[in-house]
Amino acid sequence: MTKFLEKIKIADIAFFLLMTVYYIAPDSSTFAYVGYILTAAFGFFVIFDDPKSFKFPIICGVFALFAFFCFVSMFYTIDTTRSQDKVLTLTIATFIFFVGSNYFSKKENTEKFEFTLIAVAVMACLYLALKGGIFGGQAIGDAIANKNLVGIRLTTSAIVCVYSMLRKFAWWKLPILALLGLCIFLTGSRSSLIVLTVGVVVMIVLGFSSKDKPIGYATILILIAIMIILYLIFNVPLLYNVLGYRLEGFFDLFANGTGDSSTTKRLELIENGIELFRDSPLVGHGVNTYVAVSNSLVGFLAYSHNDYVELLVGVGLIGTIIYYITPISLVGTALSLSKQSKETKLLGSLCFALMTAYFVSNLFTVNYYNKHFVVIFAFVYGSYLGYHIPEKEEVPVLT
Repeated sequence: MTKFLEKIKIADIAFFLLMTVYYIAPDSSTFAYVGYILTAAFGFFVIFDDPKSFKFPIICGVFALFAFFCFVSMFYTIDTTRSQDKVLTLTIATFIFFVGSNYFSKKENTEKFEFTLIAVAVMACLYLALKGGIFGGQAIGDAIANKNLVGIRLTTSAIVCVYSMLRKFAWWKLPILALLGLCIFLTGSRSSLIVLTVGVVVMIVLGFSSKDKPIGYATILILIAIMIILYLIFNVPLLYNVLGYRLEGFFDLFANGTGDSSTTKRLELIENGIELFRDSPLVGHGVNTYVAVSNSLVGFLAYSHNDYVELLVGVGLIGTIIYYITPISLVGTALSLSKQSKETKLLGSLCFALMTAYFVSNLFTVNYYNKHFVVIFAFVYGSYLGYHIPEKEEVPVLT
């Protein structure tokens, strides 16, 4: 721990505080300005630390192109105010992507990412316990933000915690993982449970698929963990009253064709979004405009609960394709790391698991402007920059 603390720099502190804001006060107007200051401080100290080696990766440029396309959409949007708000958010996210990619390209910052995401998630859990009461019998998360978004953030941290245990096992990490898992379940977010399961399964399978760690062991471990989790959810009253009954409603959709009211409403929002997309398929109606027409469609203000549909409605096929070039490319970089060597296999598995979690969560919520996920983008690409070993070109030999 002492050696770890000796490596702490001002940029590390700024990053930790920034992630604390994202986890505990993402919707606070007051802390929004604190976030801006911390973002500027993080960028300044990263660049100041080593200005000559600062890079402008093409992949970050593609994300910037998407932000510019969203800016252009303000000239034909049906709701200028809402579009302006998202363009500002995307501008900040682009800056974080550039700076973060450089920050995480330094190998020593990989461990700092691990520590930060776990620590701020634990702080968020403790905050929720103080504000709402973990054992109150009600879903938690509203004290911070939308319960689904809170659950997804905690889920990404739980995946990082599993990685931390696989990288270097320690008994004290088990209660931390248990706390994160409990709070994820108590948000009542079915999407978070799905994302957590998929993310952990993908990381374990990819990380264990080698001769010294046969995939069969991983499969057995996963099946046991899933059975234990399902048993607890459906047999512990605290978990059943918050999440279990909601899972039953979700399963009814596939078994009987009729789900609970929440599931039915989500499907209705997605279907309406597809109809809106058909009205302007190429360039959309302007970024962040789904909510502007949702009231007339479903009787209340709402986003589409699906990132793919939200983007298609807002920026059409062109904007959606430009945006998804970035995360699809990051999947490739993660796989590249996982296959490079034993030293990078587990790290690459973590990166791939985080990107898989991102794509799955997009089925249930809107993430394209989520700065938390942009930090993950930066971590995945920064890890690639720091650990990837370019293949040596063969030198032709004259004979």
